[in-house]
Amino acid sequence: MFELDGQLVDLIREHLDLDGIQDLRVHVRDGRSGITAMPEASTDLVVLDVFQGGDPVTELSTVEFLQQIARVLRPGGLYATNLWGAADLAFVLRATAAITEVFPHVLAFAEAAVFMKHRPGNVVIAASTSDLPAADLNAWAADNHVSLGPPVASPTRAAPASRQGRASVSTGVQRATGPGMSYR
Repeated sequence: MFELDGQLVDLIREHLDLDGIQDLRVHVRDGRSGITAMPEASTDLVVLDVFQGGDPVTELSTVEFLQQIARVLRPGGLYATNLWGAADLAFVLRATAAITEVFPHVLAFAEAAVFMKHRPGNVVIAASTSDLPAADLNAWAADNHVSLGPPVASPTRAAPASRQGRASVSTGVQRATGPGMSYR
């Protein structure tokens, strides 16, 4: 795990027993440089949940950075990201376009009102070079009052914005599971 805020790492380590999680290593480091320094095919999961001052960090939604994420994932690995979208979903759509440039299998999760652009909110994207368990994820989403959009089609070209920023990125889980779903 890469987290730029050392005080946050200390706080979480103190209250959530990070040291008790087998094989979890936490590095106080910028997520982008951390991913770039990782060896090829060295992890099964990359989770990106990054905001800077409440805004999304657009530099971590570029095709170039996503290619670095794909490089460090083992075959069949999973990339998951939590994106905040204004009601028009402009950033989410640009970020999703970039993700589909790199990963052939992409699913999006959000509350229906967010997908319908009725209000701002979070959109969670799951992406892989391998098929995703859409039926299991759909059942999980229904049980948790979340909408699973149709598989995301690849657009002709992504146009993500770029801006300076630093990030937290989590990596290194062998298997991710949730109620009614599993992913290998």
